[in-house]
Amino acid sequence: MRLFVMLEPQFKNTTSCELICKEVKENLRKKRISYQVIDSLLNISAENEKTYLIFISTNISLITKTIAECDAKKIHPIVISLQLLNSIPGIYSSITPNIEYSMLRIMKFLKKANKKAPALYGISIESAPDIARKNCFLQRHILPTSENDIYHNKIGLDKCFEEFIVNINNYDCVICTHNYAAIHLINKLKEHKYPIENIRIISYGQTHIVSKFYPEITTVSVINESFGKVAITILEQLQNNPDILHINMSVKCYINNETGASAEPLSEYIDVSEESPSDIFYEDPQIKNMLLVEKLLSVCDATDMLILNLVLSGCSYDEISNKSFLSHSAVKYRVRNMIQLCNCSTKSKFIQFLKTYI
Repeated sequence: MRLFVMLEPQFKNTTSCELICKEVKENLRKKRISYQVIDSLLNISAENEKTYLIFISTNISLITKTIAECDAKKIHPIVISLQLLNSIPGIYSSITPNIEYSMLRIMKFLKKANKKAPALYGISIESAPDIARKNCFLQRHILPTSENDIYHNKIGLDKCFEEFIVNINNYDCVICTHNYAAIHLINKLKEHKYPIENIRIISYGQTHIVSKFYPEITTVSVINESFGKVAITILEQLQNNPDILHINMSVKCYINNETGASAEPLSEYIDVSEESPSDIFYEDPQIKNMLLVEKLLSVCDATDMLILNLVLSGCSYDEISNKSFLSHSAVKYRVRNMIQLCNCSTKSKFIQFLKTYI
């Protein structure tokens, strides 16, 4: 057996992809399964040996193209995606979300919390999960909804908020399509001095940055590492059972409580999309900046977090050195790395940048 692992270029640097990929590699190591990481299927030569590809991606066009190329090369792809793959032709195995089921559970959760008027915020018409969320939101099985309650992210989150704020008094809760939309919404509401306690906000995603907004944001999240475990399970089943053509699986998802701990499981389905695959998502300057903050928080250890909090509190390098038990030069080195990671030129601009989003 030959096994290859390939990542979508645009998705590979996100925290979701990194966690999934790390778990894939760790489980392969535990099973003592050899593999090769590749950038293109061109790197796979034609051989008679059974060949598999674990492909991590959220780009539907790229997934469709990759599945077709795998078919031509007699490779069985195992696709790990936060997208819906129902309409993609071909023979492939997959781990994907069940958007519809999760949205229904969110609506039940809100109804149990005595909420009666939900809005759906940040929908992208280029995102398959968002369209699925929209369709389920409009089914009106649990709470009354209409097209007028849906706010689209057509040209950026700022415009989406402008349309929403005009009608905000019509709602007592908001379902956001991802954490970055929810964080942007929270920050804009604070700018407008709107009483946050008047509206319940739920968002999809598992990010470090959203932890700074408990209890203002309730999240629906999946343990990203679970994707990696399921992928290896599929690989072993395909190897051991030659009569199996393909396997499609999903993993658990949770509504998190206000303390950030997993609280209510959402059956056996996953339904989280930290990063949407649409161009609008990646091109929105607000989201680009929040992705930088998320990247920073994801690589910070306990000492880094202490330094970061002290920097945000206005402490000097000497003060941070005394409180962190590090040398002045060590503190300065760590802060400089943080500044560079966030594409800031000075410490003051770095502080201003972070305070805009957390």
